[in-house]
Amino acid sequence: QPPNVAAGTLINCYMTRTNEETHKLVLDYAHTLPEYDGMDGKGNGPRYCPSIYKKVERFPDRTGHNSFLEPEGLNTDLVYPNGMSGPYPPEIQQMIFRTMPGLANVEIIRPGYDVEYDYVNPQACTHTLETKTISGLFLAGQRCGTT
Repeated sequence: QPPNVAAGTLINCYMTRTNEETHKLVLDYAHTLPEYDGMDGKGNGPRYCPSIYKKVERFPDRTGHNSFLEPEGLNTDLVYPNGMSGPYPPEIQQMIFRTMPGLANVEIIRPGYDVEYDYVNPQACTHTLETKTISGLFLAGQRCGTT
C-alpha cells in the first residue's frame, strides 16, 4: 500500500549536468559497453530516453546534458539520476557520475543498465497479438511498435 501524501506536498528534485570531463570518460570507456547483436553492435536503444553514451555520441557539439535527480520515495535517501542510463561497469559509472556538479561523493547503490529494443511486424500477429507462426505465443508493448 503506497503511503498517503497530503495534497500539496512537494518533493524536491534537483538537476545536475554532464560536462566535457564526463563526456571524455563516457567515450574513453565505450569499449566496456556490451555489443548488441543487431547491426554490427549498433542496435537500437530507446528513442526518447537514450543512454548517456548515445547522447554523447549523437550530439558531440554539446558541452553538457541535463540529469534530473529524482528521489525514489518519500522516506529514502535514494535518488534516480534521470537521463543517465548506461551499462558501464559499476566502477566506471561511479567515475562518470563523480565528474558532475554536486555528485563528487556519490555512491552507486544499484548500477544502471541499458535496453535494446526489437520489433515484430504487427502483420505477423493476429488481432489478439498471438504470433501467426508460433501458436500460443502472444506479444505486446514495444515489440509490436506500441507503448
